[in-house]
Amino acid sequence: MGAAPYPFLESPTALAERIQRTWDERIPLTRHMGVRIVELDERGLRLAAPLAPNVNHMGTGFGGSLASVATLTGWGLTQVLTSHVEDVHVVVRESRLRYRATVTEDFETFCAFPAAEVIDAFRDQLAQKHRARIQLQVSLTAGGRSCLALDGDFAAFVGD
Repeated sequence: MGAAPYPFLESPTALAERIQRTWDERIPLTRHMGVRIVELDERGLRLAAPLAPNVNHMGTGFGGSLASVATLTGWGLTQVLTSHVEDVHVVVRESRLRYRATVTEDFETFCAFPAAEVIDAFRDQLAQKHRARIQLQVSLTAGGRSCLALDGDFAAFVGD
């Protein structure tokens, strides 16, 4: 594989474990939903969740759960991009969802690292202004089908 667009300051495994621990301890809903990080590498971040705790009244994927897992994916990638900064906070500022197909089985989400120049601009702005925003795209798939797309604007800020 080619060079990573983002140099991990700690091993991807340790970083993924730290993010998962943050979710489990500080965002209790993620435990109930069964959300877990399955891959963090030079391409991006992949999460998985079982259908069973995320169903609606019809037994298919509940839109709110799908949106939550997609949002967590972008949030998690933004955490990776800011892992070199102490006392950083990440939030979603805005997102647009497109529901493309019904989710009828366990599902995965994926958020790719943006281009290196986008990462550099984000990190430079965070260093200079102590706040920065980045646009990320998240895909949700189930059974090999594209079921949801999220375009999100994630923000990071240092301090309170």
